[in-house]
Amino acid sequence: MSDRHLAMGLGWVRESTAYFSYSEGHMQVLELELEDGRFQYVQVERRENVALYTQTHKASGHVRYEVIKIRIQPEHTWPTGVTTPEKEAYPGSGSWGRDGWTFFALAAAQQKMDELLASAADDPPTSAAAELPTL
Repeated sequence: MSDRHLAMGLGWVRESTAYFSYSEGHMQVLELELEDGRFQYVQVERRENVALYTQTHKASGHVRYEVIKIRIQPEHTWPTGVTTPEKEAYPGSGSWGRDGWTFFALAAAQQKMDELLASAADDPPTSAAAELPTL
């Protein structure tokens, strides 16, 4: 599992001051720029719950493109009593191929984004909680 997918699967995003209002409260929105040990991600386009990011390898400068279905990670209270508020999240590595795709060409990534948006009316909103393992 890559560092980014591990971090994203855990809901890691840099602190954001942007909030999006859903129903009764505020939700932290997915960052426009994300970074992990090896890659930098920059949002190119977002429509509804679908986003296209560039993925730039820091050492080589090689660029790929990722299309994602933005996940909603529900509020969570940790054993320490700290509560993480509801927020948008990158899909985890376990859902890659279902909620996230990597492309070498921008045109292919844009086509996938268009396909997802065309079929979005038929799909209910997806919660990141659905990816959490049950004990």
